[in-house]
Amino acid sequence: MFKDFIINLLVTKKTYKEILLALEKKGVKYSYSAFAKYANTLKREGLPETSTTIKSYIFTRFNLMKLFWNFENAATNVFKLLDYALEDFPIIEDIFMAIDTLKEVYECKDSGKLKE
Repeated sequence: MFKDFIINLLVTKKTYKEILLALEKKGVKYSYSAFAKYANTLKREGLPETSTTIKSYIFTRFNLMKLFWNFENAATNVFKLLDYALEDFPIIEDIFMAIDTLKEVYECKDSGKLKE
């Protein structure tokens, strides 16, 4: 279930311990030895190049506002990262909807919509 998540962390050169901590935050517990065996199997199968996986992206308030305000032009890899962020912070979806509504009111300049 978390294979893609683990692969992305392996590609970004995270240690097994860091990956286990990230998995624990998602409610999944593995023993170190069981995880190391699984991760080594994944590595033997071949990991994708870093350029084809999710690039690092820092989710600051400014970057999130920029993404939400202009999401039509965002890169697909940013949406994948946003999915991971939504798993940890579901309130982001509510914020996105509020900003999208504000953007709609701003673009149509209709005071009636603002009251809605």
